Amino acid sequence: AVADNPDAVFANPAGLGLIKTRQLSYTNVSLLFSGIDDDNLGQHVVSYVQPLGSKLGLGLGFERIGSDLMSENGAFLSLAYRLGRSLQLGLTGKYLFWSVGDIPNDPVSGKADPLSNSGSGALGIDLGLMWKSPIAGAQLGVLVKNVNQPNVAKSTIKGDADAGKVPMDVHVGASYKIGGTSLVSAQWVLRDVSGEVANRLVVGGETVLVQGLMVRAGGSKIFEEDASGDVTAG
Repeated sequence: AVADNPDAVFANPAGLGLIKTRQLSYTNVSLLFSGIDDDNLGQHVVSYVQPLGSKLGLGLGFERIGSDLMSENGAFLSLAYRLGRSLQLGLTGKYLFWSVGDIPNDPVSGKADPLSNSGSGALGIDLGLMWKSPIAGAQLGVLVKNVNQPNVAKSTIKGDADAGKVPMDVHVGASYKIGGTSLVSAQWVLRDVSGEVANRLVVGGETVLVQGLMVRAGGSKIFEEDASGDVTAG
């Protein structure tokens, strides 16, 4: 329910309909971990938003996480359409793909690793909805992620047709702005709705301390056996 910047490409494409200016966003995470033999493990996320008149919004995004040896990637194209002052719909088409570099042969048997110098990918679809409620400051959002459950390993894994299938997730959230300086949000996440469903509750908030300085915090609870939760703040 909080998708008001270029990250809407990933979080909820319907939010692109609320953005009125061109925006560019880039995030780099260089992990303080050398990876596999100093393999430069890290993450790059870039997105761009372009309003198209009063009713349409366009978003482009790219995400890469991995290392010099292997990576998982996504290229995103999103569109949002405003049905009225209160309701926006969003659609994302994405190409999810991975690649693996040269893996040395098994030192004992001499056999080659089956994934060495390989890669594959598939097209996926996300659907989003954003609704401004009659209550001032309150907003609802829905994201159905991986509607078509793309299989990103169909051509590389033999004998298991579902080995690379990406599960369909459903996210339902609500946000409320307080006095123009604070915001709270809650989101219920259903992962793998067509299989073994896993549930997660995500709650967060932010407030402006003084002009130019904001604090934000959030946490989640995972409702699975032996699972806990996490808290993040900045």
